Amino acid sequence: MKPELQRVLESRRRDQLIKQRKEEDEARRKVSPLEAELLKRHKKLEECGQRKGRLLKTMTHVSHVMQSCDQLN
Repeated sequence: MKPELQRVLESRRRDQLIKQRKEEDEARRKVSPLEAELLKRHKKLEECGQRKGRLLKTMTHVSHVMQSCDQLN
């Protein structure tokens, strides 16, 4: 095989591999509508859990303050 032809074929194979990898990467990055909805709901659940934790912490603090006040009376 002629060196020039071999270079062209190798270049073409390399370009095809690069294109294929790029397409695979793009396919992995795309988020389907179902995935987007699941991510949205997961985020909402996490936020609710954080709010619940803060509320419990506040309630515990208030309970301790009330106990302290009762001990003073």
